[in-house]
Amino acid sequence: MSFKKVSLTLVLLAVVSAATYHMTVSGQVPVTKTAVTQWEYKVVTNYQLVDKDKISGLHVDVTAAMTVALNNLGKEGWEIVAATQQHTGLPNVVFYLKRPLQ
Repeated sequence: MSFKKVSLTLVLLAVVSAATYHMTVSGQVPVTKTAVTQWEYKVVTNYQLVDKDKISGLHVDVTAAMTVALNNLGKEGWEIVAATQQHTGLPNVVFYLKRPLQ
């Protein structure tokens, strides 16, 4: 093998090694296409989860009733992503939920 071929081979090997080392050190991995998750959304209020008359009259343990209702939504795959309180007289909480589109 000639000196030029050996030199060129060594240079190419060094470049490939450096690129591989950079990818390993920087944590970069080759880009692959992945499926994008599509979501469906749901908006519910505390009055939709627990009877409004029971909340206003405090005939039930509201915290326990809300917990049961939200756990049931969780079993259906729903996840709370945000909650806001609206001031409409009685306490009114709006829950924003999402789950993977089925």
